[in-house]
Amino acid sequence: MVMRTAFVHIGMHKTGSGSIQQSLAAQDWPQHHYVREGPPNHSVMLQTVLQGDLRKLKANQSGTQRKDLPTTQKRLRKNLEAELSRVTKPNIILSAEDLSGGNTVEKSIAEMLDLLQFLAMSRQMPGAGKEQRRRVRAKREAGK
Repeated sequence: MVMRTAFVHIGMHKTGSGSIQQSLAAQDWPQHHYVREGPPNHSVMLQTVLQGDLRKLKANQSGTQRKDLPTTQKRLRKNLEAELSRVTKPNIILSAEDLSGGNTVEKSIAEMLDLLQFLAMSRQMPGAGKEQRRRVRAKREAGK
């Protein structure tokens, strides 16, 4: 079992995050995986995946109509989970400029940690730890 470390870069608006994200996305390191789901700026993807109350999301921000947000959220979660389940490198990198998406920053970060914990447990404990995965999933779903 390989323990993975997630590095999450959260840049303030207008501080060069876009340049950092472009540089990170262009690299192919032996020990680091930059998440490829969506554009190099993971803000919209993470906001959509992490948002418990989709009414708080700006539909046009993701290019999605409001009525399609639940389907988009499920698709993005599934794609992110699939990508992370294939990663064999010990380090995962995500980068965003804003994670609020209607949540407080603290709540968004807490939800991201829950999601990363859930993804790590799904990969590292298939068949084992079902109760732990159920509790993390229930906690994540309770925010909806």
